[in-house]
Amino acid sequence: MMSTAGHRLGSSLRLAASAALLCGCSPAVQEPRGTVLLEWDQPPAREAAGESAVAGYTIYYWRANEGRIRRIDVPDPRRRTVEVERLAPGEYYFSMASYDELGTRSELSRVFRQVVR
Repeated sequence: MMSTAGHRLGSSLRLAASAALLCGCSPAVQEPRGTVLLEWDQPPAREAAGESAVAGYTIYYWRANEGRIRRIDVPDPRRRTVEVERLAPGEYYFSMASYDELGTRSELSRVFRQVVR
């Protein structure tokens, strides 16, 4: 669970088919084929604690030795998977953040590395 400006935002994220991204968990890496399937757990309900609900997620990924960070916005808080397709062979890094209805973002999850062949 991450905390930003009084909001507890965060979730557990996995790169299922090819790797794993988990806030605080180990990656489960399988053989990649140019596609990485990101899978995550919904953060626990926070409304009872007076905090805003998660409104969506932002996935960040980049290729080693490349300055460009790509992002995927997932505006549906019920969604739990995203496929990143057509990745050129190379070494990639993935992280995520959740955000609430006010646009407050969590801290980034830890970063996970995945080699795409």
